[in-house]
Amino acid sequence: MENNKMTELELKIEAWLEDEQFVKFAEARMNHEIKNVPHSVDPWFDEMEEGFENNEEYVVPMVEYLYCRMHMAKLCTNRRKREKELWWVWYMLAMQTYFIELLDEYYGTLVEELRLEIMPMIHREYVKLQRRKK
Repeated sequence: MENNKMTELELKIEAWLEDEQFVKFAEARMNHEIKNVPHSVDPWFDEMEEGFENNEEYVVPMVEYLYCRMHMAKLCTNRRKREKELWWVWYMLAMQTYFIELLDEYYGTLVEELRLEIMPMIHREYVKLQRRKK
């Protein structure tokens, strides 16, 4: 049953991505998150990230830590806190784009699972904005 939900969501996301206005909004929203939103410093993650610069073995704990933060966010009942935490995980991944491409076997499923969380958030914001314009 869970796979059916994922498939339905993936189909919805594909349909949303056919809307050029939504894609522009999503890109602008993501750029805003990177350039204008201060993200809290996490000493544990920073330590792993520093270690990763010298030792590729740190990739596994880094990915596991990001998974943990994402799943903790998904459990949060406060929507604002949940979304803020999901954006934090997204931001940390966005800052590691180069490594994600090189080490897809570690990051791939995390990136996909996070995409399935972030895209509905962005779409909700987009629909809300469209309603205000009417």
